[in-house]
Amino acid sequence: MFQFSFLNMTENEFVENTVNRVRAWREQEILKMTKSGLIDLSYRPRSKMSAFGWVLAHQAAVYDFTLNFVIKGLRKGHSNFVKIYENYLPGTSGNWDGIDIVKIQEYYDFCERAFLDWVKNASRDDFERVIDDKAIPEFFGGKSIRQVIADMFCHLNYHSGHLAAIHRDWIATH
Repeated sequence: MFQFSFLNMTENEFVENTVNRVRAWREQEILKMTKSGLIDLSYRPRSKMSAFGWVLAHQAAVYDFTLNFVIKGLRKGHSNFVKIYENYLPGTSGNWDGIDIVKIQEYYDFCERAFLDWVKNASRDDFERVIDDKAIPEFFGGKSIRQVIADMFCHLNYHSGHLAAIHRDWIATH
């Protein structure tokens, strides 16, 4: 672990802190949605953006894909959650397929913990390693793991914003 001189924390601590902030925003949006009565995971806004349940499961799949496919070089999601992983990857329909909210949250928690375990043990070399695997999407090629993690956080937060937009649509129509 090396120190960020401007932050007075290790890179590992910075990533762990960012994970906590991503979770806080996600949970804040979910709480606002449920307090307003939005509990229907199949709810899809008038704009036809993805369904509420799809977004929640997709965020877990983003963690799973980033850790297992991109960082570790595996060619599948975690074996405990293969069906969810396959149904909620980027490019899927955006429809919620009926998976229970408890199962979605278990998947998210599991993937987040697995990612944090990797981060906890990651060295500077691990963060600096450059992706050169031809089997992964071209978007990741030539990026360091550090950059891949930054992209993952952008993706997760994009979808927390998506949750906020779904909620605004719900409020406007109910």
